Amino acid sequence: KIYYNFNWALKLCTHALKYLPENKYLISNAIIVYFVLDLDKQELLLLDKHLKYFSDDFIELMNFADLLYAKGYESQAMKYFEQVKKLQPESSKLPLWLSHKKKKNEAVILLDAQLKKDPNNERILVDAAKIYLNCGMKEMAKTCLARLIQLYPSNLEAKKITGSLFEMDGNQKEALSIYEQSARNDPKDLAIMKNLATLYIRNKMWDKAIHNFRLALENYPNEPDILDGLGSLLISCPDQKFRNVIEGREYCERAFIHYKCTPAFKIEAAKYLATAYAMLGDKQKASWFINTTLNMAGKEKNPSKESYYKYFDTLKKQYNISN
Repeated sequence: KIYYNFNWALKLCTHALKYLPENKYLISNAIIVYFVLDLDKQELLLLDKHLKYFSDDFIELMNFADLLYAKGYESQAMKYFEQVKKLQPESSKLPLWLSHKKKKNEAVILLDAQLKKDPNNERILVDAAKIYLNCGMKEMAKTCLARLIQLYPSNLEAKKITGSLFEMDGNQKEALSIYEQSARNDPKDLAIMKNLATLYIRNKMWDKAIHNFRLALENYPNEPDILDGLGSLLISCPDQKFRNVIEGREYCERAFIHYKCTPAFKIEAAKYLATAYAMLGDKQKASWFINTTLNMAGKEKNPSKESYYKYFDTLKKQYNISN
């Protein structure tokens, strides 16, 4: 079993910052600890220093833009994004990032400028197809994909994008076939593993879904949504022969405390931790995670909040849990 002690990490970081207040790596780690412990004021106080010291580090800035956006600090995240844009204005990772954040107009404007400047760039064409798909612009995605295949017929990502188009069109059989082939060719492709998991679960292929999650964790042992996906399935799989509540609880715990876990996945992890503890007879912890789930869902204005109330009403009656 893996244990984490972020309170101890907080003490170490606080002590170290007294003596090394300008150490950029310490500042970076301290912000992550503050992020995990929801110490928002301390986290925000260090951001200006962090941005100053890592102003030329593309990867660090992108990671922190992600963390801040997930935390709900959109203006601070965009400040990091603007600095990244200065470093690599031609990178198609920029509009791709915007498309994942549902910033459709900004993503398309930036992408169109990049395509106009370099219309035959392989990387840009790959990301362009993904961006248009993320933005719901299927025909534009098909146009980019056709150009990609024409110019670069051996490009492996073209096949994956074709799978995504099949999935969007409701052709799950063809999508599954393409995703499985892609996974065999590159088992470290996390996006494909996630796509496979989604389709396996949608089609009630529980054994394949669990096996797929385990394969993904071999290469990405701390990926929060993979941990949450496997944990929740082991706890509450409709086919009870695939359940392993104790193991599932551990995976959900790891997802719940991971600093990169988005609020949506954190809420889901807490929901299934409540379920696991109820099934294991620990009513006190089950009650704590029930209240934690509902509080987080309320804070994040999660649209599924009412469904959580109904779910927990049933759970509490089933296992005789009081508030």
